[in-house]
Amino acid sequence: MAITKTDKIERISIVLKDPADTSVIVVQSKTTWDDPNDDQLPIDRESVKSVEKYTIVYDDNQQPSTIESDISGESQLIKDICAVVWTDD
Repeated sequence: MAITKTDKIERISIVLKDPADTSVIVVQSKTTWDDPNDDQLPIDRESVKSVEKYTIVYDDNQQPSTIESDISGESQLIKDICAVVWTDD
């Protein structure tokens, strides 16, 4: 049997800031690799990442500017939470 990889979000925390669109979504997840025929598996790896609406980038002269972060690769759950947290209401 082949090794299977499973990604699972374990916890989502929101660090509220004012204004709301500067709030940070902290995502804790676990990746598991498993094969029932391998006695050295499963192997788990936990990770934590922050999702922010804005990212600071630097030009060739090291001058900072702020751009909106690309969250298109995030799960729909994370996108939905971002939409709620980063609202102007």
